[in-house]
Amino acid sequence: MNRLSIASVRASNSGAKITLITDHLSFSILDKSLELLLNEVDEVMVQHTPDGTYAFRSRYLKTSLGTFIDGPFIFLDSDTFVRKNLDSVFDNEFDIAGCKNLNRDNVEDQINVRDLTILKGIGCDLSDRDYINSGVLFFAGTEKSKQFSEVWHQEWLKSYSISNEVFDQPALYSAISKFEINFKILADDFNSQVKTRFWFETFDFNSKGYSKLEWDSTIWHFYASIDEREITTEFEIEVNKLLVNKSLDQINIQRILKRNHPWRSSNFLDELVVDRVLKSSKINGILKLWISGNRMGAMKGWLLSKF
Repeated sequence: MNRLSIASVRASNSGAKITLITDHLSFSILDKSLELLLNEVDEVMVQHTPDGTYAFRSRYLKTSLGTFIDGPFIFLDSDTFVRKNLDSVFDNEFDIAGCKNLNRDNVEDQINVRDLTILKGIGCDLSDRDYINSGVLFFAGTEKSKQFSEVWHQEWLKSYSISNEVFDQPALYSAISKFEINFKILADDFNSQVKTRFWFETFDFNSKGYSKLEWDSTIWHFYASIDEREITTEFEIEVNKLLVNKSLDQINIQRILKRNHPWRSSNFLDELVVDRVLKSSKINGILKLWISGNRMGAMKGWLLSKF
């Protein structure tokens, strides 16, 4: 996923400097895939962390990023695909910028029970402040943004010590609540969490009648690590190819870059179904079966619904 995300940045932001950040334990045990990564990034930054699971070490670094990276930068989760130039974001006045979690407008819809429990455990009450998704974050590199990173890291350490959970978004919310900072909410376009279309209804359509959440977004964010096993997007197909072939298919990367939607599609009939997907307020089970490749199951479900 990292390699594909990196390739998307190369294709859409040719002047970007790409840094891969890893902890010292992961660096020491990475196999030959590291050689491929080294050739695809400009810099590998290895940081020492306390011992712990890979998820612990990952979040330990993530919440500290602003303290050891100088200047403005963008943090990207590995399950992201960048499709457009990102320079314009830094034309805004902010210390840190990001998008609403789950691309929902109401804070009650942006946060799940697990995160809410962690927030209560660390003594942070839920307010009308938006709950931010930490998968795509823009750091202006200001002194304030550096100080904020220190606060975020300390809040995460406290959160982990109390809950024994590695999730970093509750600590991010707590840090924003406690630290006075110019945090800019960006449009969903910059962190389009496309798989939320399986869970929530959307009523935000463009002039063509297509859901804005996935149509021609700047960054698609796939939540590829959750318990959503069906392969429903072109991103996941390409990841699976990489696991087998090891080499990036630049032609396919350009093809995904130019597509207006992320959903799996290999022929004209698929495109007709995807057109229905993009015009639906929510992706129902039959449509999901089809775009996951189970066309027979989708047809059976459709027939049963009709007769």
